[in-house]
Amino acid sequence: MKTYTERKSSVIAENNGWSADFTEGYLKGEYSRRSSVKLSSYAMVGLDEYCRGLRAGYFERKSPLTARAQPQLSKEQAAHGGRAGAAAASSSTTRFKQGLAY
Repeated sequence: MKTYTERKSSVIAENNGWSADFTEGYLKGEYSRRSSVKLSSYAMVGLDEYCRGLRAGYFERKSPLTARAQPQLSKEQAAHGGRAGAAAASSSTTRFKQGLAY
């Protein structure tokens, strides 16, 4: 009979399309991060699936802005791909091109 962690590992691997080694490393890395355990040198530089999973679980990535906290784009910004300053840059470029046309 499988233990709880083996069942959890197989479910996570199946849901995410990960290998068994990657998933095992991911769970170990997540556990290490939560319990403030420092990673070994091998885990930090290893290139096998287990080490890659361990680093993925240990170094949790958090987005600085959640979906609700993201600022709303103005219509002009949305028209220019949502980049900050894109609208101002495009209007100054247009003015520059118009100046060259004369």
